[in-house]
Amino acid sequence: MLASVAAFAAIGCGDDSPTGGGSSGGGAPTGGAGGGPPVPAGCDQIFQVGTESMQIAMSGAAFGFEPAIGNDRPEVITVSPIASGQTSLGTSELIGGSQAAVRVFASVDAVTDLINYQPGDADGQLFEAYDGTVDIDVATDYGTQFKGFIKGSLTGVVFRELGPDGPIDGGDCLFLAEGVFDTSSTTTACDAPTDIATMPSGGACFDPAATGQECNPMTNEGCDAATEICDFTGAQFICYPLEGNEVGLCEACNTVEDRFCEAGMTCDSDGEDGKCYRYCCTDADCGGGNTCISYSYVTNVGICVTL
Repeated sequence: MLASVAAFAAIGCGDDSPTGGGSSGGGAPTGGAGGGPPVPAGCDQIFQVGTESMQIAMSGAAFGFEPAIGNDRPEVITVSPIASGQTSLGTSELIGGSQAAVRVFASVDAVTDLINYQPGDADGQLFEAYDGTVDIDVATDYGTQFKGFIKGSLTGVVFRELGPDGPIDGGDCLFLAEGVFDTSSTTTACDAPTDIATMPSGGACFDPAATGQECNPMTNEGCDAATEICDFTGAQFICYPLEGNEVGLCEACNTVEDRFCEAGMTCDSDGEDGKCYRYCCTDADCGGGNTCISYSYVTNVGICVTL
């Protein structure tokens, strides 16, 4: 009941028409940081901020970069495998576009609190990687649609500025010589509360009527509690008929075999046995020590994880 989420949407990049204060590089190529790949002509070099990775969405691992280009929000690079089935380990060439096995984006003035962001919160530039390589060293060992639980590195990445119709001819260019990411230890919060009637937020972050959805996946409101469960189709939340064999939090589920999760939860299966995750609005919905991260870019819904 879930489709892969595009990485650029997962980090809440804002408007399609970039208006942020980007910088246009120039001059002759120079050596990269630490003697790495040279900076391509016309590109501005950027650098990873520290080595700490961010898990802000189920679809991508992220980290910050500098120097600052935008205003008051961080500059973020996100890495998102998008192929169905188990994520392949090893090296991939970054070619850009939907045909890529892994898509990598740089976002200026990115929103990292995706559960609470509002449309228009970020209006900076968006860049996609069109050259360089990405190495995936660790990934979930089953076919999951939560592709962001990964570890790896980036090398010699050239980012081209995007507009409404794709790369902008003559647009800005960014260059990252090297970067690392590690969100592979993220897992489902198996001790999250599961009572849909008493969750602290009451599912208030999501208004089905205002967004043209059929139901609220956190509380199951909008569905017949005796016969239906609210879950995601890949485009919207609808009421699915109860199968009678639904499983609980952290138990093995498989959407291909019609073995779904109980109300208030979703299955991360992508053709193989996955696990049930609790939907959420806030960290409080997930219990002490757990975190609510973004689930779907079309809504402000999250899932409970342990980082």
